[in-house]
Amino acid sequence: MAIITCPECKHEVSSLAVSCPHCGFPIAEHLSKAAPEDEAVSPLPADQEGEASSASTEETVSPASEPQKSQKGPLVAICLVAIIGICFALYATFIHSPKHNFNNLDKKYTTTGCTISKDGKTMVLDTNPKDTENGDLKIVYTAIAEVNKKLGFSDAVLQKMSATRAIDGLLEETSGNITVSWMYHPDRGLEVIYSIK
Repeated sequence: MAIITCPECKHEVSSLAVSCPHCGFPIAEHLSKAAPEDEAVSPLPADQEGEASSASTEETVSPASEPQKSQKGPLVAICLVAIIGICFALYATFIHSPKHNFNNLDKKYTTTGCTISKDGKTMVLDTNPKDTENGDLKIVYTAIAEVNKKLGFSDAVLQKMSATRAIDGLLEETSGNITVSWMYHPDRGLEVIYSIK
């Protein structure tokens, strides 16, 4: 709100007043006629404008100060389409990741001694698939280490596997939604079973 001088009686009046409370002069009508929509209305009387023009702020009456119509509709639609696209990409990545289907594992892990179920939810790595004397396949031990790492199992799990004795029976660990079970027998070697929950 600015204080202006009434053009009729020269008393100070609010620029928001409809009429002067002293003489009844129509202030609002006068201001709308006197100032075009793009010019500023001075809050000070004409004789004081020069003195305080640098220190005072001016109220402007312009169409730009009117509320703008919202353009949110198209923006919301674009954001919604982007979110759906991102969700689809994440879903596709999630479904086809090795953690959810062992058929998607790199072929270097699926060596001799590797069996994957038809649905891809179970994988067996057997260091002695034919259960023969001295039939351990060193390449399968390497594959077990790499698969453990790829599936998020710690090095401690591999150390437990390496230290497993026949008397320990079936042991297991879980990482996320994958469980790894293993057992060792001197005649049959180490057999490791990965399962997706």
